[in-house]
Order: sequence, then structure tokens, then C-alpha cells
Amino acid sequence: MKKNIAWTVAAVAAFASFMVLPYLEGRSNDWWVIPPLIPADLLPPLVLLISCIALLASWLRSLFPPAQPTPDKRHRVAKGLLFLLSALLLGGTFFLPAPAQFFHRGFNVYARTVLTPEEWRQIARYAQAHPIPVKDTPGVATNSPSEDEIEALHAALRSETPFRKLDRHPRIWVDGENTDIYWGGALVGHRYVVVMAHPGGEKGDTRFVAEDIVTYIDD
Repeated sequence: MKKNIAWTVAAVAAFASFMVLPYLEGRSNDWWVIPPLIPADLLPPLVLLISCIALLASWLRSLFPPAQPTPDKRHRVAKGLLFLLSALLLGGTFFLPAPAQFFHRGFNVYARTVLTPEEWRQIARYAQAHPIPVKDTPGVATNSPSEDEIEALHAALRSETPFRKLDRHPRIWVDGENTDIYWGGALVGHRYVVVMAHPGGEKGDTRFVAEDIVTYIDD
């Protein structure tokens, strides 16, 4: 029974990790990995599935013992209940909100604690006052600033504003009157802090840092 209890505790911990792990990732403003480059988000479902299989196997062995003496009936019932609990937890994961929602909650806390609203606005004001020129090249549908121009702006931001307090190599983009400070890439998606000139034009599922500052997650 000790092994069954241990597997059940592992199943409960894994179920809780479905919510806690992405939230903590958001709080740290990072996607965690297990060497070699395995997403940490895969660990909870794997542990929960293995726990269910181990508890099912133990319960079946108690129902159909290979040899005498027959296990105590109370132990058979207890093992069956522990397996049922783990199966319910596994099934319950399909009804939980997406991990990105828990990540977003944590990321919003990160945005509210790493800088004050006025510090976010200071970064936005500097970026708005020092836009990167975008060259109009004939025959090119979309033109982007060069990496050298972007890095020059980032260096100036780190020198003149609280931008230097941000970790994980943020990037900044002036989108009209709004200023986007963002992290991420094509594989893991992007996470944004947006400082808006005119509140009310929020994108998608946003969470507020202040009346004019929101966070959101994009694939």
C-alpha cells in the first residue's frame, strides 16, 4: 500500500502542477525546460499518466493474485479507490483552462512587479520620441529595421530608461501610438506588455497592469 499511496501523492502533485507550473513560468517570464531541451510542461501529464498506469496495475494484481494468499479485501478496495482518484485527476486535466492562461496570469504579476506603471510609460515615451526609421525599398512589401538599428535603440533605452531592469532580452516595437515591449519567438510564442496612448484598444485576452498598460500572450 505504501507504493500506492506514493503514486497517488505523485498524481495529486502532477495535477496541481498543471496550474502551478505555467503560472510560475509566467512569474519568472520564461519557459522552463528539462535537459536536453524538453519543455517542463510535459512533466505533469507524464507523471500523472504513469501514476494511473502503476495504480491500475497494482489494483489488477490484487484482484487476480498470481498465488495465495489472496490480498485482504480492504486492500483491494483501497487500491481501487486510489486508482479511481488518479483516473479522475487525469480526466480532470481535460477540463482545465489552457496552460497559456495560467502563464498569462503569472506574466501579468511579473509585469506589475518588475517595473512600476510610470517606469513602463517612461520606456514608451522614449521609444515614441526616438523611432527607428523604416526604409521604403521599392518592390519590398514589408520593411523592417536592421538588427543594428534595433540594438542601438535598445542600448539607448538601457542607458536612459528602466528598460535595463528587464531580463530575458526584451524587444520593443512602436505600433502607431502604442508601444509594445515583448519577449519570445516563433516556437514558444510571444508575450507582450503594451503601453497604450488611448486605452480601450486592447487586443484579445488582455490583463491590466494599469489603465493604459496591458499584457497579453500571442502564439
